[in-house]
Amino acid sequence: MSLQIFTPLELFVIAHFLGDFFLQNKWMSFYKDSSPLRRGVHSLVYALVFLPFMWYYHFSFIGIKFLILFGSHFLIDNEKMFTRFLARVRHMQKDEFNETVWRIILLVTDQLYHLLIVVLILMF
Repeated sequence: MSLQIFTPLELFVIAHFLGDFFLQNKWMSFYKDSSPLRRGVHSLVYALVFLPFMWYYHFSFIGIKFLILFGSHFLIDNEKMFTRFLARVRHMQKDEFNETVWRIILLVTDQLYHLLIVVLILMF
C-alpha cells in the first residue's frame, strides 16, 4: 500500500494516535506523572512512530524534529506541570471540577497541545 493516499498531516495525526494511545501500555500509562522513566519511555516510543513518515517524506532536520517531538511530549505529559500551567494561564483549579470533568479537561488540552506540536513540525 502506498502512503501517497494520505497527506503528511493525515499520516502525522495517525502517528500521533498510534504513539499516544495504541502503543502506550499499562506500565507506561500508570504513574508516568511520578516516574520520569515511564514518561520518557512513552515519549521515546511516541517520537519513534514519526520517524518512518519523516524519512518517507524526506523531511529536513529529522534529528531536531525527533527531539522536539520527544521533549515536548515528555513535558506535556507531566500532569503536575500541566495542572500548574492551567492554574496560572487559564485560571482553572482542579478542585473546581469533579474528577471526571477534570480528567476530560486534561485529556483535551493535552491532545490539543500535542497536535499543535505536530502541525508546527510539519510547517518547518
